[in-house]
Amino acid sequence: MALEERKPTIGVVVSPDISIEGSSGAEEHVLYDIGQMVGDDFQIELVGNHRSSERVSQKYESYNYLNVRLFEWTLLNAVMLPLKILNAILYAIRRRPDVLFHVGGTGTNGLAVVLAGTLTGVPTVTRNTGDTFSVHQHQSGILNSVKTWVKSTLLSKVSMGLADQVITLGEELKHSLVEHGVAADKIVIIPQPLDLESFSPPADKSELKRELGLPVGRRVALTVSRLEEEKGADRLLSIIETVLARHDDVTFRVIGRGEYQSEFERLAQDERVHYHEYVPHEEINSFYQAADVFVLPSRVEGVPNVILESLAAGVPVLASPVGEVPHMLGETCDSEGEFVERLGDETLPAQDFPERYTWDALQEKYRVLFSDLTGQLQN
Repeated sequence: MALEERKPTIGVVVSPDISIEGSSGAEEHVLYDIGQMVGDDFQIELVGNHRSSERVSQKYESYNYLNVRLFEWTLLNAVMLPLKILNAILYAIRRRPDVLFHVGGTGTNGLAVVLAGTLTGVPTVTRNTGDTFSVHQHQSGILNSVKTWVKSTLLSKVSMGLADQVITLGEELKHSLVEHGVAADKIVIIPQPLDLESFSPPADKSELKRELGLPVGRRVALTVSRLEEEKGADRLLSIIETVLARHDDVTFRVIGRGEYQSEFERLAQDERVHYHEYVPHEEINSFYQAADVFVLPSRVEGVPNVILESLAAGVPVLASPVGEVPHMLGETCDSEGEFVERLGDETLPAQDFPERYTWDALQEKYRVLFSDLTGQLQN
C-alpha cells in the first residue's frame, strides 16, 4: 500500500489568543478563512497560541515551546516579542516547515517569522494589512506614539525587508510599501479573505427589524469598528450627535471596544443609539441585514472586512477615502459634513460586491503563492 503523499507544511505564527473574542476576533476569522482556502493542499500548523476558537483548534495542530500564556497577563509588553521570536525559532528547528507565515502584527508576529526563517533557511511570508507607517500619528500621548512607531513602522520595515514575499491587500498599500523601501518585486497583492456564505441580504428587512425590536420607520446606520482615534471614533461621535440633532428618522447601532467606549455608552442613553461592546460572529449577519447604511469614518484602513461584509449583505457603505477603500466603493465621504449630509438621504444607491474579493479568486492566489515557495505547484 503506497504511503500517503506528504503535504507541504506552513507554520503560521499567531497571537497567544486567537479565540473569537481575542483581538476583536479579526485574527481568528482571517486565520480560519486562509486555512479553509489552502487546507486541502497544505498542512497548516499554528505557532505560539494557547487559546483558539473551537473551529480552529479542531482543524489545526498548535506548537508551543514556551509558556506563552504569560503574554496575556504581563504588563511588561517588551517581554512578549523576544519570547515570541524564540518560540518561532524553536518551532522552525524542530518541525522544519516548508514555509513560515504569520497572521496579525507585521512588526511582531512578522518579525518572529523572518528571524526564525533567516536562521533556519525556511522561506518566509509576511502579511501587511493596513497603512502601517501612519498609525503612530493617531495615538494619544508621546509615549504611545513612540511605542507604536517602533512596532508598526521600524520593526515592520525590518520584517518586510527580510521576508521572501510580502502580502499586502491592494495597489495603494503596495505603493506605500514601495515608497518606504520594500522591494516591489516581492510584494504580492492578495485582499482580505471573506467567507461570503456567512453574509447575505435579508429576505424581508422590515420583518427582521420588527424581530430585533428596531423601529421599522427609521433608517438604521451601523458601525462595527474598534473605537479608537485611528478608526475615526471621535469623528463618528460627532457625526452621530449632529445627525440626531437634525433627523428624527435615523437610528444608530455601534459595535466595538476601545478608548472611546465610555463616550458611546454615554451616547446610548438616547433611545436612538444602540451600543454593543461585542456581538458573536454567528449573530453579526443579522446586524448587517437590519442596517440601511454602514458608516466608517476611519483615518487608517487597509481593506476593511466590515465593508465587504456590508456589501455582501446588500448594505450601502459610507466611508472615508483611506487605504483601499476608494477602490472598493464607487464614492467616499471626504468630511464629517459629507457623512452627515448623506446620512440624511432617504435612499442610498446599492453597491456591488467587488469580484476580485470573491473566495475563488483569493483561494487561487494563496495556492499559487505557497506552491511556488514550496516548489510543488500542481497544474
